Amino acid sequence: MSWFFRRWMALPAHLVFILFGAVAVNATASDDTARTAALADFVERALAANPKDQAAAAAVEAEVARSRGAARPVFNPNLELEYESSEIDTATLELSQTLDWHDKRGARKNAGEAALEAIRAAHQALREQLAGEILTALANLDRASRLLVLATERVGLLERFVVLHEQRAAAGDIGQTELQLARLALAEAHLQHADAETGTLEIGTTLAGLAGAAPASPLAFPASIPAPSGDPGDLEDLAARHPAVREARLRAAA
Repeated sequence: MSWFFRRWMALPAHLVFILFGAVAVNATASDDTARTAALADFVERALAANPKDQAAAAAVEAEVARSRGAARPVFNPNLELEYESSEIDTATLELSQTLDWHDKRGARKNAGEAALEAIRAAHQALREQLAGEILTALANLDRASRLLVLATERVGLLERFVVLHEQRAAAGDIGQTELQLARLALAEAHLQHADAETGTLEIGTTLAGLAGAAPASPLAFPASIPAPSGDPGDLEDLAARHPAVREARLRAAA
């Protein structure tokens, strides 16, 4: 199972409900595969461009360097050279090595490895959090875009409706009250369209902050998600494998 599928299955139930609330139910399996691949590609590129993920990755690299340094010998060999010139020239070469009786090197190495694993778990937890936020923003953008389309269509319909009422009012078929009600409905539709447009722009800005930019074209969500691997009923094991829990345990053991 791919990283994207595993991260997807780790999302909270309410988030999954949001993501799939606007999905067409007649999507085929091939459609789901293509949609999932497109989403996975966008999320991976978005994570790569996210400053928080970049900072966390740099922290991992720095901890790798510290871990390597901790694995080096505590005591280095000493080499001494003495030379005495007299009636008989004498040269002495002495090599000494302090023994690490208490295995300080091993302790430093183990502590460094534990710290490294904790940093990696923190990075993974951050990536899961960011992936969830990106997917939520994508779902919200999809929903807002659909609402904007509906609001635009409603404005167009009411504009034609008002024109028709103006023609009927001019012919004496209806009174001014009905005409004003039609115009009032059109004004309300314009306000709703403005709200939908503002909401779409705000969500697009949020997504751009997470992913660097909104997708060039709308991304459709698959109609179904793959079944989780393993036993979903083993909640303790599921919690123990969560990166945030692993990070806390590793830091406590370090």
